[in-house]
Amino acid sequence: MPSVALRHVSVDEARAFIFSQVQPIPRFETVSLTDAVGRIAAESVESPTAIPAYTNSAMDGFAFCAADLQGKTVALKLTGESLAGHPYSGRVAAGEAVRITTGAAVPADCDTVIPFEKTTETAGTVTFSADAVLPGDNIRHRGETVSVGDIVISRGTRLTAAHAALLANLGLARVTVTAPVRAAVIATGDELVEPGQPCSENHLYNANSTMLTALLTALKAEVVDFGIVPDKPDAVRDAFLRAADECDILFTSGGAAAGEADFTHKILEDEGEIAPWQINMRPGKPMRFGRLRGKPVFLLPGNPVACAVTFMEFARATVLALSDAADEVTLPRTFPVILACDVKKKEGRAEFMRATLERTTEGLSAHPLKDQSSAALTTLTEADVILTLPAEGHEFPAGTVVTAQLLSELLA
Repeated sequence: MPSVALRHVSVDEARAFIFSQVQPIPRFETVSLTDAVGRIAAESVESPTAIPAYTNSAMDGFAFCAADLQGKTVALKLTGESLAGHPYSGRVAAGEAVRITTGAAVPADCDTVIPFEKTTETAGTVTFSADAVLPGDNIRHRGETVSVGDIVISRGTRLTAAHAALLANLGLARVTVTAPVRAAVIATGDELVEPGQPCSENHLYNANSTMLTALLTALKAEVVDFGIVPDKPDAVRDAFLRAADECDILFTSGGAAAGEADFTHKILEDEGEIAPWQINMRPGKPMRFGRLRGKPVFLLPGNPVACAVTFMEFARATVLALSDAADEVTLPRTFPVILACDVKKKEGRAEFMRATLERTTEGLSAHPLKDQSSAALTTLTEADVILTLPAEGHEFPAGTVVTAQLLSELLA
């Protein structure tokens, strides 16, 4: 196939094109609440009950009717108690109160709770200042947080432990989520050796597959590791075709550049389709994207930082989109930081720089690491954030506000 000159696109253009090629996978399963954490809700969840389920006390204290707040001092006769799980069933008349614990049902005749520490109890009578409490204080009314039929979780939400607790609070034990995305991880390169095996001179350990597997597992994908494939066209082609038959999305690391022995993109051109562009970014420019038998394929760079950055900026969101995650879930979360020093870069190319953070009186200050090599894997463990320097501009003086992404979120 004749070579085609690649055009260069921006990060946003590449991201938009990739997303346009992705359709959610229509597979679902119902799982326990603990197994649902990190998964994507396949449907919206309506509340079958109210929260709180009954009107209850927000404090340990005494429940009474606010109509008794007369004069400067209030004295009420104690007629019983309401405990969590053991409500008071009698009447509470004017001039009376019941002892009540946090979470216990408030008797129907009561509308206010005063905390113990604001009262004095003597011989069956509780006394307190009338201005120590306002009518309606410390009452949690039935349904004030959630009403029956409210949407408590929207389709496309990435579920957290808080969502699991909320569903449990509603009495639900299981939830329907999208099935795990099946992701193929393929490493290419005769120089690679699997961790744990002897590594001779001029060889490298296969760190990228471990990193990609961990990143995909954190997204609740089901990873199929195809191991290290020799730098032979037939071997790479066979691995690609098997992966496309077995999986929903394919990832390779290494072989994305245009070197003589880097032919993964040529195989993708022959067997599927590949976007005729590269991205104006550093690190990660060699990344290519295509499709094989309808499945998205990411040809990620072999340098580990470039591999990580391109996964974080493009592939992570694609995996979530395949799981039918909502847009706000798939898009990277960014926040502003202030450059602590002058930074120069190539005009027309977005740069993703590793940096540490320092909290100052002016805000969060970002200190770019001295080593920005795409091969320096240690910088991903030393940095707090990835800074995004836009393609427009060459010099960014100290004090410039730029966007950042937390590595602890992207690499979790």
